[in-house]
Amino acid sequence: AAAAAASNTTTDSKLEARDDGQPGSLEQFRQLRAASAQVLSDACQQIHLRCSKLILARAKDGGDANMASSNFIDLHRATTTFIITGESSAQHTCHDLRNTLAGLGKRFLDRFHARQKEKLSMLLSNETWAAMEVPRECQALVDRLVRGHGLEPWTGSGDSESAQWLYIGDTPVKVVGVVMMYVKLMAEYCKCSQDMPSLCPEILTRLYDMLRSFNTQTCKLILKAEAVKVLGLKTITAKHIGLAAQSLNAVSLMLPCLRSRFRQTLPEKMQVLLADFDGIARDYAQHRADLFAKLTAIMQDLWERNVEEMTWAKATITPGMKSVAAAAAKLHNALKQILNSSDLQIVFRSVLAVFNAKLQAAAKARDMRDKAFAVGMAADVVHLEDKLSGLDHVQFDTLRQGLSELGIVLPPIVAAKSE
Repeated sequence: AAAAAASNTTTDSKLEARDDGQPGSLEQFRQLRAASAQVLSDACQQIHLRCSKLILARAKDGGDANMASSNFIDLHRATTTFIITGESSAQHTCHDLRNTLAGLGKRFLDRFHARQKEKLSMLLSNETWAAMEVPRECQALVDRLVRGHGLEPWTGSGDSESAQWLYIGDTPVKVVGVVMMYVKLMAEYCKCSQDMPSLCPEILTRLYDMLRSFNTQTCKLILKAEAVKVLGLKTITAKHIGLAAQSLNAVSLMLPCLRSRFRQTLPEKMQVLLADFDGIARDYAQHRADLFAKLTAIMQDLWERNVEEMTWAKATITPGMKSVAAAAAKLHNALKQILNSSDLQIVFRSVLAVFNAKLQAAAKARDMRDKAFAVGMAADVVHLEDKLSGLDHVQFDTLRQGLSELGIVLPPIVAAKSE
């Protein structure tokens, strides 16, 4: 019937050429052809309807509830091909089976998404927030995501080779175990979209929920210190905070790659859905800023605990500044193993800005003619610079800002190491 439909014009012309003079020969053929097309259309309609009832009956009995993702994808792909082939032959859309498959797909995605969120919550609730080595197989999966290549499942085992950093493109990131498993979860959403493009909008909506969930749960565990209760940690340390910031950075760096993948499969009229990636990126950036602010707050609290021992009455280093300088060096030593150079500069620029504000406030509260005070504060500032001068990515211009105008005379600054 399809071949006949494709050669209608040729057949009509042949009949006209061979007309034996009997009226109605061409007309009878056309009627027969129309009737045959209707029979084919009705047959396709009935076949699709019966398939639809079979799928619904199986779903009603729970036959699809425990179906593995790979099996469902195979079923969805085969059914979609069958629908397209039938519609091509019938020359019209068969809504029954399409609607049934769409409903089945949404139910599958609901179960799939619930399992993914359950896995994420379990992983986060057991995360110790210690830096982990990156298996080669995990790095390969990230590389495929970044470069837009095909996605193969990562088993998470059987690979003895590993590295200290996870590279997102050219950017090295220190990560915890949950991030590597989270990459696998995100890749599974991408693979579903790749294998079932008709469900792409539904898949994207659920991926957004996963991205927000990771951000929210990480915030509760580290910024709100729920990890102390959940994991039995004694306290949330600077290293925990730094690793949380790096974990968020790893996901943030992958957002453009995820966006690009979904742009390829999302229908043109639904491309507007991709705008949610921008909001999620802002949320992650704000969370990272809050984590860095927490590190600054730790050093501010330390200053407040030691400020009474900063008497600044003579040209000697005060006990309070010795404690602050030692703590700052310890913080740098902990963070340099985790943060990249730009993030380390951001943190210490903020820390030194807090120290500068405290110094300026103390200087303004004293008589600028008090030379002993000025000499004592200068000695403490020089001591702090001396303790931090050998550390990478620490710049002292922020620490000295405005002090000379308040009568604090300092020697020329010693350039900090940049690499």
